[in-house]
Amino acid sequence: MTATGNMKPGPLLLLGVVFILIVILGWWLGIPKVVPNSEFYIQVATGHGESVARPFSTRVLHPWLAGALVRSGLGVEEAFLAVSAVAMALLFLSVAFTVRWLGVERTI
Repeated sequence: MTATGNMKPGPLLLLGVVFILIVILGWWLGIPKVVPNSEFYIQVATGHGESVARPFSTRVLHPWLAGALVRSGLGVEEAFLAVSAVAMALLFLSVAFTVRWLGVERTI
């Protein structure tokens, strides 16, 4: 990095490109309609969590967030897709910032 603030593209840019490619590929291939165990999470998101068996009934953060989006007018599939995309973005950002904070040499 020079005094003018010019930086080389780093891991954050690479992770951003990978994330965008994954989202585009998922949109192009389509979302599978039935995924094993998805009906349990849909039940929790739509407010019928009392009928869901363990361990699915204790995994609540993702279904609760999707349920809030469903109650705001979004469809169930779209709500889970939105929550998943945000979760992936947060994961990529946290990894990128951790690599930047620790330094590449210390993380490999």
